[in-house]
Amino acid sequence: MTPLMTFLKYEMLFLIGALFLLVAYGLLTGRINSTGLLSTKDKEEAFSPARVQLLVATLAGAFGYLTQIFNNPGRLPDVPTELILTVGGSNLFFVGTKAHSLLSSIRNAQKHKEGGN
Repeated sequence: MTPLMTFLKYEMLFLIGALFLLVAYGLLTGRINSTGLLSTKDKEEAFSPARVQLLVATLAGAFGYLTQIFNNPGRLPDVPTELILTVGGSNLFFVGTKAHSLLSSIRNAQKHKEGGN
């Protein structure tokens, strides 16, 4: 590995590490608002398993891809099909739960409106 490649590898590690530390510091001190991150956005604000699995799948995919980059810093690796399917399926599940919640609230509002007349 050439000295330039070595320097760029360590600089990239430094930048990603610094970004991680800044975000962690912001989360711990409250400068980054994470209230409701894992809750539904309706009136109940209940715990949302769909949000948790989306967050976990996204972070796992990002970590896996970064690992591939660090193992072969010469070029960006191809995105694995498994990663695309996992993150895509996770997003599909999340959007499906949001659509179900929206349709349920519309249906309940219509029932309430019909019953109120």
